[in-house]
Amino acid sequence: MNDVLPQYSSLPFYSRLIQSLKEKFNQNSSQSYYILSTSLEKDNLTLWSEFSDAMGYCLGINLEKIRNSLTENSKFVFEGHVIYNLSEQLEILKNLLDELAQSFEFPEKEGVYNSFNTIPHDINEKTIDNIASIIAVSCHFHALFFKDSVFKSENEYRFVIVGMHGSKVDEKFRNQRLFRTKDGVIIPFSKVDNSDNSYLEEIVIGPKNNSDLAEKGIALFCEHLKIGVPVFKSKIPLRY
Repeated sequence: MNDVLPQYSSLPFYSRLIQSLKEKFNQNSSQSYYILSTSLEKDNLTLWSEFSDAMGYCLGINLEKIRNSLTENSKFVFEGHVIYNLSEQLEILKNLLDELAQSFEFPEKEGVYNSFNTIPHDINEKTIDNIASIIAVSCHFHALFFKDSVFKSENEYRFVIVGMHGSKVDEKFRNQRLFRTKDGVIIPFSKVDNSDNSYLEEIVIGPKNNSDLAEKGIALFCEHLKIGVPVFKSKIPLRY
């Protein structure tokens, strides 16, 4: 947080706020988030190599139809481009802090605070803890759309579904928590009901799938499911 809050380091309560933030960030959040990761690159060698050893198929989807399907079945859905540039990430968080300052409540004080710098200097520990909680939750959520610049070539666009669990949640929006294994690790996930395949617009065959069966097989599979979409071969000229 020192990279985000340097302009506030002169504030009397700065060190106390930083300490409270560290404690908040070190606490395990009980909130669940489920992420649907897509890419705006349909024939990307990095993605082919990373996720399918340049085999398999890439599904071209209609974002608007996926969005509608997710929002019909989930109460809180957020989406956006993943941001890879560190400077841009820090700028977003800095702007976020001044926006948050306007939502802070100070029962023992009067007035409206339009920026972080205008917050009273003599606020108590409870108020600092409340501010830290709000900042931590907001930063954690924004970080769901941040990735290291080494992943820039993925050009990811993601959907984030806020997990809704428990008997008190409306059954329509309740997420069933399921589990799968990957590389020896147990990973939770949630299914979203989507019997309509109209969001599928095209299929791209991986660059190492040179067999004619790769194209014929997927074509017959789509015919069996009554899915009428074009099938293309990757244009990446791999040679081994």
